[in-house]
Amino acid sequence: MQLNRTAFLILPFCLLLATVLCQIPAEAKVVLPSIFSDGMVIQREQSIVVWGKAAPAEQIQLTLAGQTRRASADAKGSWSTTFSALKPGPDVDLIVRSSNEIHIKNIKIGDVYLCSGQSNMALPLNQTDFRKEDIADLDKLNVRIYVTPVATSSSELFDPHGTWMTITDKSVRTFPAIPYLFARQLSLLEKLPVGIVSASCCGSYLESFLPPETVKRLHLQPTPLIPNTVIGNNFRVLLAPFCKARFAGMLWYQGEGNLLNTAQYGTHFSAFITDLRKRLEAPNLPFYFVQLPSFGWKQEDVIDSYWADMREEQSTAVALPNAYMVVSIDTDTDAPSLHPKEKREIALRLANLAFQKNKGAKIDRLPSIAKLQTEGDAITVSLNIPQGQLQTLDKMPPRGFQIAGENKRFYWAEATLSGNSIKLSCDEVAAPLAVRYAYADCPDCNVSYNGMPLPPFRTDTWPTNPKLNPAARTRAVAAQ
Repeated sequence: MQLNRTAFLILPFCLLLATVLCQIPAEAKVVLPSIFSDGMVIQREQSIVVWGKAAPAEQIQLTLAGQTRRASADAKGSWSTTFSALKPGPDVDLIVRSSNEIHIKNIKIGDVYLCSGQSNMALPLNQTDFRKEDIADLDKLNVRIYVTPVATSSSELFDPHGTWMTITDKSVRTFPAIPYLFARQLSLLEKLPVGIVSASCCGSYLESFLPPETVKRLHLQPTPLIPNTVIGNNFRVLLAPFCKARFAGMLWYQGEGNLLNTAQYGTHFSAFITDLRKRLEAPNLPFYFVQLPSFGWKQEDVIDSYWADMREEQSTAVALPNAYMVVSIDTDTDAPSLHPKEKREIALRLANLAFQKNKGAKIDRLPSIAKLQTEGDAITVSLNIPQGQLQTLDKMPPRGFQIAGENKRFYWAEATLSGNSIKLSCDEVAAPLAVRYAYADCPDCNVSYNGMPLPPFRTDTWPTNPKLNPAARTRAVAAQ
């Protein structure tokens, strides 16, 4: 009777012990995140961090290109080590030894870019305006793309379980267009391997990409549109897993998700860039972003615009060091879809910017207003660009300007280009006070500087009352 009673008392403990033992692997293995896999690209000429998981206190030995390092897993099983920078050259291998061995082969040393944003960054090549030459000679192309799947997580992921994709005639058309075309052009210019980490999420808000420290610093509160489950989710899933990696730069294309609430976008965007750079331990990481292109049909009426307000908010980020904006207002000028096809020119502009930056060339800042002067019924805007750079893209008279007087009502204006100045007037405004250029969903504009489209701008700070271009709204709904 005493034996049975003792057995009864210790039975729960035995069951618990058995459960715990079943959850412990027979052999604790070292694990690397999937970004470390055959055919990967490592950033050249920067220190190389390798990280992973193992049993607590497990000792790990790593070898890379003749360098040997040792690491010890902490109490939570995390470990990392750092190798000295490598220059481009022959492929190298990474060997990780502990209770098990991992051998990563065919590692290329080149430039690696983190590409993120929403659907227009993720749009596949076969839905865009790519050309036949863009998919030619794929066997000679020195490009690798790691695609990160979208997920939901309440904590920062160790491994998003992405894949380094092999570029073939069959697979290339499914690759995200802008990252692929960017990488192809840059690889051809640099004669180096280019790696892309593609981490985008369709229909996403900027706030979903914010690190937790940014959310806290901005005192960001959830809303019906952006609940707590959305705030920071894409950071946890798409960006946090790569914060130990090293990059040559970051590409960003997002904004449509925030169109109906643009007021704080500029502040949130600049905070996002600053704090993400801190997470990446790269405070001066080049950040290249796309200003939203045209949307819908050109409209005859002068109306305020969500698209124009968003472009203005996006442009504030160029005040940050090493932040560069690609203007795309001249693309998709008759595209009612939220996913316009003209991605090729945008990708080439991004690649040319990155190439200039990588070779140490000076990158001109975007034009800004240097002076605003009224003379009678005319108003002149002077820009901080060299004399003679203002032209029109189509060799026609300049279009896309509006002016307003004290009543704050804007009218289309006639414009004359002279040096670095634009003189404007119209019969309806006797005493003009403010100027707007390309300030519409789909503006009919044609001014360029140094061969590139002049960015949209306005000289006033008056509150706007935006409305969607009716024609664009109708067509956009029909196109879905």
